[in-house]
Amino acid sequence: MLRAAIYLLMSMILFNQSSSYSVVQDERIIRSYLEPKAVKERDHAKVARNLVHKSKWASIGTRSTDSNIQGYPMVNIMSISDGIVNEKSTGVIYFLSTTLDFTGQDLLVDNRATLMISDDEDLHCSKQNIDPMEPVCPRVHISGNMIKMDESFPDYKVGLDSIIRLHPAALNWIKAHASFSLFKVDIKNIYVLDYYGGPHNVSLDKYYATQPDNSEELPVKAQTELKQSLDKYFSKNEVNIRIPKNKYKTVNIIL
Repeated sequence: MLRAAIYLLMSMILFNQSSSYSVVQDERIIRSYLEPKAVKERDHAKVARNLVHKSKWASIGTRSTDSNIQGYPMVNIMSISDGIVNEKSTGVIYFLSTTLDFTGQDLLVDNRATLMISDDEDLHCSKQNIDPMEPVCPRVHISGNMIKMDESFPDYKVGLDSIIRLHPAALNWIKAHASFSLFKVDIKNIYVLDYYGGPHNVSLDKYYATQPDNSEELPVKAQTELKQSLDKYFSKNEVNIRIPKNKYKTVNIIL
């Protein structure tokens, strides 16, 4: 009996040494991160701004008004923009929504919602063999009130401009359905999860005071397509787009 117990103990030790996953090592990583110095060194506001600025869409959760699931959470996808990539970001999130969709209907009754953006939107984590659910694959949760805008808002044109330039297809949505409206997120709370140890609350002051890194180019669209799409909304304005000719270059078009 004693010999069997010794063999079992030795097998467990050898298995833990040869296994690619170590509970002890995992605990050490978590403990080291939980030290105040380690937490302080991570700029969670920068993580939030980078994710918001580089992302072209977000998951949005609302309280459903649909008769079949009334009161249950409803999740959808929204094309978003907080400013044109490689241009100054405001941190203010804009999106278009229609009452033909679940989200638009829900926001008419209760405009509170939460947006979630993952760093794996562009497969950044997956390409490094990191599962999207792992804490080391950063994500940000942004909760607030979704404000329906009209042309009386000072930033209405800025918001619509940033959406259409980042998502040219949005102009077709507006043309085809008058039910589309521009919204912006009045942020009330921000959580960032970017490592082991749980989420971190980011203050709004620090979020807006931080600027994101500019790490990608504008989506490439044909010059004529952009001109035809934008002339209805932005006549006599200068539009900067990037045309691939060996290297990216800026082309100025007067509409």
